[in-house]
Order: sequence, then structure tokens, then C-alpha cells
Amino acid sequence: GNLQKMYDTTDTETPQWDLFVETWYTTFKEEPQTTSEVFKAITPIKTREGYTFCNHQELRDSLPDVFLDAIEREGSFTRMLGSALSKRKDRRYPSGYKIENAGEKKHAVRWKVVKIEEQSKLVSEDTQ
Repeated sequence: GNLQKMYDTTDTETPQWDLFVETWYTTFKEEPQTTSEVFKAITPIKTREGYTFCNHQELRDSLPDVFLDAIEREGSFTRMLGSALSKRKDRRYPSGYKIENAGEKKHAVRWKVVKIEEQSKLVSEDTQ
């Protein structure tokens, strides 16, 4: 109805995050990453010949718009990404992925994206 139409036209964040978590999964599989590791993965590096090369251009291109201003500054970007991932932890995305906290590495939170397996209907054993 009208509510769904309004939701479809106003929610630009979910599709952006959906693409980002799907691309994250394609990039890292279920290998945990800190926000600094993500920053390094999407930051272009200059070769000795002067070419600019980005290891994970697809991931950089899939970043939600909210990060575009912070993408050049590691401190701002990693803080923003960390807080955004915390807010979205365990949320299911339409593409079938979710973000999980994967513990810590040298006092930095590690994150991973996992593919959600469809739960088949479990029949409880204690129903007679």
C-alpha cells in the first residue's frame, strides 16, 4: 500500500548497506576484519611507476554514501565504520547476509559478514 511505497522511496540506506555487506562477503568471505583492515583494503596505493591501484575497488565503490566524506581519513573512517557496524550488528539484509562481531584483535573489534542459512522448520522433539 501507500506505506510500502513511502518506505521504498525514503529508505536509501538499506539498499546501500545491502550492497555493501554483500560485497564485503564477496571480498573477505567470513574472514574477520578490523575497521583498519577494511580501510587499508579500500585505500588506493601508488606504485613506484606512479599508478594508483586499489586492492578492493568493488568494496570501495559499494560503500554507503555516509562514508564518502571520511574515506580519505583513516581515523574518521574507522571510527565511523565501527559505530555503523555496531548499530547494524545481527541485522538481516535482503541479500541474505548479516554483520557479526567476531571478537577482538589487539584491542580492536573484528567484524565479519556471514551468509544466513535459511532455517528449515524445526520440529520440537518434546511435542507428543
